[in-house]
Amino acid sequence: MPITLEAPLIEPISAVPFLIVCVFVAFDVIVGLCKAFATHSYESTKMRSGLWHKSAIIGVTILAYALQIVTAMMDFSVVGIEAGTSVPITLAVTAYIVLMEVGSILESIVTINPELGGRGLMRHFGGWAPDPDATTELPAVGGTDE
Repeated sequence: MPITLEAPLIEPISAVPFLIVCVFVAFDVIVGLCKAFATHSYESTKMRSGLWHKSAIIGVTILAYALQIVTAMMDFSVVGIEAGTSVPITLAVTAYIVLMEVGSILESIVTINPELGGRGLMRHFGGWAPDPDATTELPAVGGTDE
């Protein structure tokens, strides 16, 4: 008698969380580059390091996706979860990464334009006011004011 393996039906897992992470990571890289160019602090070593960090974030998202697929194949009936039910790991990881990226994007935006730090929407994010002791000013663009 041949041995057959019956795999449980697996719920399809959407690629949307992965795409959301990619969009936020790309936006953070773009805003970070704008910040670096605006403050004349662009360094290729920092860029390479940052890109490695961003690739690790995407790797974590892929790992969460893989774990979600694996958990859907496992039988957790002991704890009341039927086989074929995936644990929403990808959603939780995506939410955490998006919050991280939003914080980084806001930080870069406030560095580019410190006036946004204490006004409007930014005042709802605690700790985003510019440091009053900081003397970081963006260099003038296009000539002198005289």
